[in-house]
Amino acid sequence: MVIDDWEAEQNAAFDEFVESLSKELYAEHAEQAIDEFIKARLRSFYAENTTVAVDATIFLRKAKELISTDPTASLFYSSVATEVFIKSVILKPIIAGLVHSGATAELVTGLMVNQSGMDRFSDLLFTISYEYAGIDLKILKRRGSHKPLWQERAEVQRIRNRIAHQAKECSEVDAKLSFEIALHIFWVAKELVEGLGFGFDEEKNIVSIS
Repeated sequence: MVIDDWEAEQNAAFDEFVESLSKELYAEHAEQAIDEFIKARLRSFYAENTTVAVDATIFLRKAKELISTDPTASLFYSSVATEVFIKSVILKPIIAGLVHSGATAELVTGLMVNQSGMDRFSDLLFTISYEYAGIDLKILKRRGSHKPLWQERAEVQRIRNRIAHQAKECSEVDAKLSFEIALHIFWVAKELVEGLGFGFDEEKNIVSIS
């Protein structure tokens, strides 16, 4: 895919912004920011966005139903669910917690989650998932797999791109892998949400438990 100069400059600007946020949060003011400010903002986000995981969960259920009958559709549903769990349930609350102004937070998070390539935000994801969920996403593996979950996610993303951009089919094995990755990512999101005093009801709405 060709990237023009404007898009390249935009991507570079966002990379610089994320890097500056990371340095501010984790190098200069980590303990104070996380303990006194970030946690409150994360909790505020979940309290105000209780349905943030609902649609992705619906896609995950559809993916499960289609694994054997239509694996290509199943993989597409589950990979979208994975992306939404990461961007909207984990990443967006993090960015909202890093930006002091509520209005600015909404603007920045909306722009950032729409940027291509989640790997540019991996340091933020890894740090927060470890701080609040006790999960090290850098090394987390599915049972029986020798690859980190994050690496497998990237491999499924490439399969999804072939489906979306080249009309390629995928195998049932691929679909099952994508579904299991989505389940694991949801589990990470669930642990993060619960670590902040919330939980999920049967429909996967966020509810307070503290």
